[in-house]
Amino acid sequence: MINATKNEFGYFSKDVAIELEITTSTLRRWSIELEKEGYNFNRNEKEQLIYYERDFKALRELKKLLSNNVPFSDAIKAIASTDFENKNAKQTPSVYIRYNTFIKT
Repeated sequence: MINATKNEFGYFSKDVAIELEITTSTLRRWSIELEKEGYNFNRNEKEQLIYYERDFKALRELKKLLSNNVPFSDAIKAIASTDFENKNAKQTPSVYIRYNTFIKT
């Protein structure tokens, strides 16, 4: 699947889960929670989620926050409010300062 605006290849859940070393059910749960907080994933004509590089960045950072014992809801909010499209991603200071975790892009 190619993102028409950027000529970027998209990936299905199975490939993303393998790359992140998580289960597809974990990926689905994370994606649902991120969407509830306003994060926008692309979907194909069958309404399947298609993941692009910005989504990989977001999900890697979510995994990193969770591995640093950041509460799930705080991590989800922090990731959903971060701009992964731009190289200099904006941070949510309260979460990152509180847990001493910073996004590196």
